[in-house]
Amino acid sequence: MMNQWKAKDLMTASPIIVKQDQSVGEVVAMFRRKLISGAPVQDDAGTLVGVVTLRDIAFTGMHKADGGESLSGYFVGSDDQVDLENDVEWQLDPDLKVSDIMTPTVFSVDVDTTVAKIADTMLRGRIHRLMVTENNRLVGIVTSHDLLKVVRDSAQVSK
Repeated sequence: MMNQWKAKDLMTASPIIVKQDQSVGEVVAMFRRKLISGAPVQDDAGTLVGVVTLRDIAFTGMHKADGGESLSGYFVGSDDQVDLENDVEWQLDPDLKVSDIMTPTVFSVDVDTTVAKIADTMLRGRIHRLMVTENNRLVGIVTSHDLLKVVRDSAQVSK
């Protein structure tokens, strides 16, 4: 049954979109309100130009409160641990725009893409969200969380 599912069956329709000229502070506040960790980014013409995530914000947009080094200096690879101890105060640059820190790549799939292809694309790209398009227009988003729900639901059906 899971093999028959498509992007349109698990996507979140009409995803929250941010503008590339929005301040990062506004986006952080919106992510907190909406309980999300990332969103597609559009330019003024409405074209998808990238994705911004809390990870982008934390590792690119944070710096020591005393104006010193950025948090990105602590991040070398996915297996490294960030040491935020020792009373270091980190803050967000108030002038930072989404375009300054976003990932300028959009991974997308068509609404009829199978779950297997979605999972394969996410694994190969090492990404946690895919934009879902229909006739080259954004209609939804599929996240790794959505795929976990499919796995959970499939496991319950097979019991």
